[in-house]
Amino acid sequence: MRKIDEYRVKEIAYVRYLDGDASALDEIAKEYFPILIAFLRRMVGSVEDAEDLAADTLLVLLTHKEKYAFRSSLKTFLMAIAKNKAYDYMRKKRLGSFDDSFYESHSSSSPEKTILDQEYYHEIWKSIHSLKRDQQMALYLIAVEGMTYEAVAGVMKKSQSNVKVLVHRAREKLKKERTELL
Repeated sequence: MRKIDEYRVKEIAYVRYLDGDASALDEIAKEYFPILIAFLRRMVGSVEDAEDLAADTLLVLLTHKEKYAFRSSLKTFLMAIAKNKAYDYMRKKRLGSFDDSFYESHSSSSPEKTILDQEYYHEIWKSIHSLKRDQQMALYLIAVEGMTYEAVAGVMKKSQSNVKVLVHRAREKLKKERTELL
């Protein structure tokens, strides 16, 4: 119930913005800008590019006020726009899917453990990259962003059952590859 209320607060803030309250847009930006950057960063690989795309996404609220019709949560609407902006960016830059530089090595107690950890995470990351793009995105939105299957379906423009199948297949493939690693 609390999540529904949080979504309504952001939608009410958007209505306030439409009615001329500029501070409402600041509330929306403070809430969603970091989420959009994190999402886009995994798609385009660069924090700077992700920030630009996140700003472009929020700019849609300024320049195309009629686009958001309150049929979904504001977060779902913004994530769908961000996804499309990232795809456009990747098409223009001829980039692949999600970026390998997401993994950053962490400190460890010994150099040997660090090397083993890096190899293990590299293999996991290769497994994630072996997933189809839709599987990667669905799994990310569910597991990392904590979105509902319904919201992910809205972002990806797929049915809810299709999203469930994508996530299930992604998890099964990752489990299989993980057991092969061990």
